[in-house]
Amino acid sequence: ERYTATGPGDWTIYRGGAVVLEGVEEVSLERCHLRRLNGNAVFLSGYVRGTNVSGCYFESIGDSCVAAVGAHPFEFNQTAGNFPQHNRIMSNIMHSFGVYGKQTSGYFQSLAAGNVIARNIMMNGPRAGVCFGTGFAGGNVLEDNLLFNLVQETHDHGPVNGWDRAPYLTTFGAAAPHPGIYKQRDIWRRNFVIRGYPQDASRQFSQGYATLVNDDGSSYNLMQNNFLAFGGVQNFLGGGHNITGNMFLYP
Repeated sequence: ERYTATGPGDWTIYRGGAVVLEGVEEVSLERCHLRRLNGNAVFLSGYVRGTNVSGCYFESIGDSCVAAVGAHPFEFNQTAGNFPQHNRIMSNIMHSFGVYGKQTSGYFQSLAAGNVIARNIMMNGPRAGVCFGTGFAGGNVLEDNLLFNLVQETHDHGPVNGWDRAPYLTTFGAAAPHPGIYKQRDIWRRNFVIRGYPQDASRQFSQGYATLVNDDGSSYNLMQNNFLAFGGVQNFLGGGHNITGNMFLYP
């Protein structure tokens, strides 16, 4: 099936999965076992509000475990609200994802805002455990997660990755309810993140080069009280970050 771009980043995605939610509010997917799926497991597409994905076990997933992606920016007015917002991805175990697709993660979002990703365990993946593909309107909370043994098959970025390559004019950002291009601050706090260590001298950048990565203009993130092992924080072309209270172990 055809993969499509989700914004100006360098990822594409198939808009589908074993469970697809679109045009819904207050739907709960709880205590499910999703295993050996060839593509995405759960896909939140377009207008999705107040949905809860919790207590699920994701195992051997071909692409991403959970993806939240708004409508393509050229297909609708960004102020219309046709994107995932105020959803909760909580208390899930995600492991051995990205079996076939390598531009994948445990949780991926693009053109989405105000979501909570909390108390999840993510491990054994080719790239990031969590990836924010666009800055968009912001207001996301990433907290109390455990991430390790990630970025196994590429040598760039880290277990948590974000970028923001283009501004979006929305009424859901920092200027809400008025239009503006600055997003609300995203919060990454109290996460336990372990960057993989080099396997040998010839692969000194294996399993990424930082724990929390703000890449390609990712801006306005609060990174607070995280435990970060074997890697520091990367900031590239962005700004407005607040990095405070973190414990860096052998960065």
